[in-house]
Amino acid sequence: MNHKKLIAGLLCLFLLISLTACGEEEAVQSSASKTFTALTSAESTETESQVQSQTESQSSVSSAAGQSVSSAPAKKESTAAASSTPPPDSPKEEKKTETSKNPAIYCTFILKTHEETLLEGTVELLPKDTAYSVLVRVCGEEGIAVKKRGSDRMGWYIEAVNGLKEGDMGGTSGWKYEVNGIEIGKGCDKQAIKENDILTWKYALSA
Repeated sequence: MNHKKLIAGLLCLFLLISLTACGEEEAVQSSASKTFTALTSAESTETESQVQSQTESQSSVSSAAGQSVSSAPAKKESTAAASSTPPPDSPKEEKKTETSKNPAIYCTFILKTHEETLLEGTVELLPKDTAYSVLVRVCGEEGIAVKKRGSDRMGWYIEAVNGLKEGDMGGTSGWKYEVNGIEIGKGCDKQAIKENDILTWKYALSA
């Protein structure tokens, strides 16, 4: 009888140990399941955060590119407007226009002594040219000396040309001028010379 009670007690103890072991295994499995769930949730949250960050970065790049593209037409329009502005007239064009409005005019110039002709040719006239100014200018260009006396106020008188002076060929010899073959009796600086005139300076042996 005591032997049976001992066996029954051992069986109860074995069952109790088995139940305790099963309970601990279920608790471990439950804890492991909770840990795995927490890790999975954390990874999912981190992945969503990375995706959102990449999406915002792409949106910023797209916005900046859109602004750059939209500013390009404005610059192109500005360049087109600048190219359509007509350039100012150049000085060369203005000078050419002035020349066409005031074409050059000429006269015939003759310089001669009682023996020979020193100069003969066509001379371009300047504004307000006179018999005196043409003689002085042409002789200066040709290296022929002209000696004169007087002033702008009182008038000018030609004393010598090319070393030939008044009185060298007699008491009344000297330099005189003609316009179109007519001897002019007024001062040489008062006689205007016009286009196609024939201006002749000559050394006369007598008055």
